[in-house]
Amino acid sequence: FPSHDRFSIGGSVSGLISNSSVTLSSGNDTLVVNKDGNFTFPNLLRSGTQYEVKLTLSSSSALKCNLSNEKGTVQSSNITDVKVECGLADGYYQVGVSITGTGGPVTFQNNATDTLTIVSDTLSKFNTPLKTGDSYLVTISSRTAGTVCAFLKPSSSQGIVGTTNITVTVRCVPGLS
Repeated sequence: FPSHDRFSIGGSVSGLISNSSVTLSSGNDTLVVNKDGNFTFPNLLRSGTQYEVKLTLSSSSALKCNLSNEKGTVQSSNITDVKVECGLADGYYQVGVSITGTGGPVTFQNNATDTLTIVSDTLSKFNTPLKTGDSYLVTISSRTAGTVCAFLKPSSSQGIVGTTNITVTVRCVPGLS
């Protein structure tokens, strides 16, 4: 068959969390997607061929995904509207740091294992989501020389994850380090 009689199957993935991936399959094609964006299966299908995209989640139980527009019949154009929409699974939340006055990189750790480096005034989240009931302990592990950083409410830097995301607020100011 001429290549103009064959069409691709593709779409988009959104909402993946750090260190997670989804595996998509269609016929003999398999793709592992580990970041948000568009995807296209390599094999082309003839017009009139039925297709079905299947989804397998990575080992992260903190991720849930919904698949839409996954089935159909190839007409005379590429399929571009298969959608994978992901987010945190029920009962999982993120710990974040809101920082002002940075003046350079500041590095934080959560539970001594999850590292987050922030270089400008912003809200950033640690990579690893936590379940309701998990403990968290945010510490400042390094900061730019000549800058002093402190938690605005020190008691908020540790605790037990409830049923919402956690935001720890930090302010940095010039000073002796």
